[in-house]
Amino acid sequence: MKVVNSHKGIFHLLTRVYGLEAHSSTDRGLNAVMYAAEMISFLNGLADEMKGRSPLTEGFDPPYTTVHVGRIKGGTAANITPSYCEFEWDFRPIPGPRQEEVMDRFKAHVAENILPKMQERSAEHAHVETTLLSLVPSLLPQTGSTAETLVLALANQNDVTVVSYGTEAGIFQATGGVPTVVCGPGSILQAHKPDEYIALTELCACDEFLGRLLTVMKISG
Repeated sequence: MKVVNSHKGIFHLLTRVYGLEAHSSTDRGLNAVMYAAEMISFLNGLADEMKGRSPLTEGFDPPYTTVHVGRIKGGTAANITPSYCEFEWDFRPIPGPRQEEVMDRFKAHVAENILPKMQERSAEHAHVETTLLSLVPSLLPQTGSTAETLVLALANQNDVTVVSYGTEAGIFQATGGVPTVVCGPGSILQAHKPDEYIALTELCACDEFLGRLLTVMKISG
């Protein structure tokens, strides 16, 4: 039941690479999988670059923008040059300026360095498209906001913390201008894995928190 006043953003993207199918022995095809691999290699380089930067904000673990490719699909057989490949990826920027940097640099690299090579082999079939599937803005700290003050009191906490995952809080703040913090039971260490769980002690603490919130709402209402 810690109080979170800042978290990273999430950019979730899908890149589709189109080539030309042929028998692999002819070398006349346009290999969508191999060009997709070049793009993923570039993303891997960006990930390494982000790790080497000085932290913009203290407290995040890891303290840098992360870049991750989570799914890839392409090809039909080992002896057929694949005409299509797609991969899903995301990056999670530290709160601050240039939130779109990774996406912008990726698109520029593809347009300037990879797509021209593809078009040399087959201008008719070479095509790359990257779609932003979802976006969660970073949650920026608003020290002393009404939300932070209230939730710290309800949670019996004196300090706030930051987290590297994203929540709807960033959307409420960015689109609605609503002072927002995050507070709830459980830990990210138990999330997105087999046998996810929330400790009973955390659920009890949350129940007590909600009881105090109802009391405050009755008084103020």
